[in-house]
Amino acid sequence: MHSGAVLDLLQSVTARTDALVQARRLYADRLAPGFNTLDFLRVDELGLSRILAWLLNPNETHAQGTAFLAAFIATFAPEWSHFSLDAVGVQLEAPCSAGGRLDVLISGPDWRLAIENKPFAGDQNLQLTRYLATIDAAKYGKLIYLAGNDGQGPSEDSISASLRDERLDAGDLVISSYSELKPWLDLCRGACKAERVRSFIDDVQRHILHQFEGYSDLTEKTAVIDAILTSRQTIEAAGHVASGWTGARETLIETLNSQLRTAAEEKGWIANYELGSSSGIFDLVEPSLPGLGFTLEFEKSGYRSFCWGICLDEADVEESARLRAIIVSSEFGEALGPTDEWPWWRKGQLADNDLAVPHDWNGPEAWVAIRENALAPQIVAAAERMFAALKADRA
Repeated sequence: MHSGAVLDLLQSVTARTDALVQARRLYADRLAPGFNTLDFLRVDELGLSRILAWLLNPNETHAQGTAFLAAFIATFAPEWSHFSLDAVGVQLEAPCSAGGRLDVLISGPDWRLAIENKPFAGDQNLQLTRYLATIDAAKYGKLIYLAGNDGQGPSEDSISASLRDERLDAGDLVISSYSELKPWLDLCRGACKAERVRSFIDDVQRHILHQFEGYSDLTEKTAVIDAILTSRQTIEAAGHVASGWTGARETLIETLNSQLRTAAEEKGWIANYELGSSSGIFDLVEPSLPGLGFTLEFEKSGYRSFCWGICLDEADVEESARLRAIIVSSEFGEALGPTDEWPWWRKGQLADNDLAVPHDWNGPEAWVAIRENALAPQIVAAAERMFAALKADRA
C-alpha cells in the first residue's frame, strides 16, 4: 500500500480531532466539555464497584426501580430476562464461604448474579474458582468478569483453563470489559426519566471512554471512526497504522528505558531491568539505600496497570512497615500498601501531582511524554524526592 494513503488518514484524523479541540475551546463556557463529576469521586476498583452497585440496586436514590438492573440482565444474561426482580438484594464486597469477597453480588429469589470487577488489578490464587462456588449455591448463578479495556480473561492461577472453558460454555461465566458496558449504559440512559441521573450516566460513559479507550469523549471517538470508514483506502490505511502502532510503542518504550538509564548514570544510581509490552519492571537504585529500589511496573501485558513506588529486594514485613511510615510522613503522603515487598506504591494516575502517568497506556499521554522527553525527567524527579525522604530518616 502506498504510504501516502496512511499519511492522508493520519492528517484527516488530526484535522478532525483538532477541529473538535477548537470547538470545545470556543464553546467551553457553555458546554464545560472537560467537566466530569467522576473527577471528584473515588474511581479505583472499589469506587467503580460502588457506581455499578448503585445503578443495579432497584432501591437506590436514582429512583428508576429495576430499569437499570433489567437492562443489565438483558445485556449480559438475556436468558434470565423472565426472572422476577422482586425482593432483589445488592451487596458490595459480599463475603464468600470459601474465602474472599465478591465486588458486587445481586441476589434474587433463586438466582445470584455476581460481578468481579477487575479494571486494574490482577487475580488472586484460585479467586474465580472460589467465587464460582459461591454462585453455585443458588439454583441459577452467573459471574461477570469485568476487565479493564480488552476483555482479557482471568489468569490460570485464578481458574484453570479447562474449568474456565467449561463454565464459559455453560454460560455460568461471562468475560467482558468496561468498553462493553456501553450498550447497557445506553439502555439505562434511554430508560431513565430523571435528567440528573442521565447526566451522571453520561459522565460514567465519558470516564470509561477516557480511562479505558483513550478518548476524551464519544464525539472524538466517532470522528476517528468516521475518518477510518471514509473509503476502502482509509480502512486499509487504518490497518497499517494499527500494525505500525505496535512497533511505534515498542520503540518509544525502549526510548524511555534508555532515557532512564542515562539519567540514572548521571545521578550515580543503578538501573535494573526494563519495561516492555509483556509487563516488565524498571528499578532505580540509590547505592546509599541498599536493599530497595524506586520501582516502575506494568502488572499486565500491553502496557497496562502501571504502578510505581518503593520495592524491597527481599520480603521483610517489619522493614516494609517501617519504610511506609517514613514515606507517609513525607511530602508523598498516603498510598497503597504495605505488602511484604512493597512498603508504598501507587497506581498510575494522570491527576497524581507526584508522578502524572496513566494507569493503562492506551491513550496518547504517556507516549507523547516519552517522545518529548518529558516523562523520564518526571520519574527521575519523583525518585530523587523519594530517596531524599528515605535518606533524611537515616541521617
